[in-house]
Amino acid sequence: MSLLWECLDMRGVMLGVFRGIAPVLLAGWLFSLLPWNKKHSPLPPGFFSRILRGGFLVFIGLSFFLHGVNLGFLPVGRSLGVLLATTWNGFSLIPFGFILGLLVCAAEPTVSVLGQQVEEATSGAVPKKLLVIVLCLGVAVATGLGMTRLVYGWPITWIIGPGYAAIIILSRYCTPSFVTIAYDASTVVTGPMVSSFVVALSLGAAGMLENRSPLVDGFGLVALIAMVPILAVMLVGNLHYRRGHK
Repeated sequence: MSLLWECLDMRGVMLGVFRGIAPVLLAGWLFSLLPWNKKHSPLPPGFFSRILRGGFLVFIGLSFFLHGVNLGFLPVGRSLGVLLATTWNGFSLIPFGFILGLLVCAAEPTVSVLGQQVEEATSGAVPKKLLVIVLCLGVAVATGLGMTRLVYGWPITWIIGPGYAAIIILSRYCTPSFVTIAYDASTVVTGPMVSSFVVALSLGAAGMLENRSPLVDGFGLVALIAMVPILAVMLVGNLHYRRGHK
């Protein structure tokens, strides 16, 4: 009975989601009250009613999603981290991190949304499928690199410093359109799936590995995941520009 109640009790999550979307609904209501010229109104017909319908669906979807994250992904991620940290002296974390990063990025809903928007904005010049594949591979490499850092105990500055130096250099030689897409992609891939599952895995593993601190070594993975897709998108953009130029 207690397990059933734990699965059904969503009061805290629903309250948090409502607090998050309430300002958006309030802003939409205030915009609908402004005295626009009806002939030249910038708002579509039924503006506020559409916001209400969308807000309701977002509220239901996010409530179930975040409740599932708290109920399943976080404890499962920690348990997997503990298990992998005791397998092959923790080296199993590296290939598993690569595979997990690939799957988590593919499951991230915001990645698909960004790919669709880029495809529409570029009139199909940058296909959604290409961008999603690039981002998934970038997150996979970043997660594998983060697990390698965790196993060997490398300071995060050894990776972050050269990585962002390369990003600054590539920004000079990449087309402006791909630079902007790359920076947006870095925030898109660090969505709730990464924060809830991959970080929990890293924290669980850091608590089991010898001479590793969950506070020092367990965190920092999201920074790597945000960095590597920028490099991946810029490299693809540079190749895309060269091919088009030829």
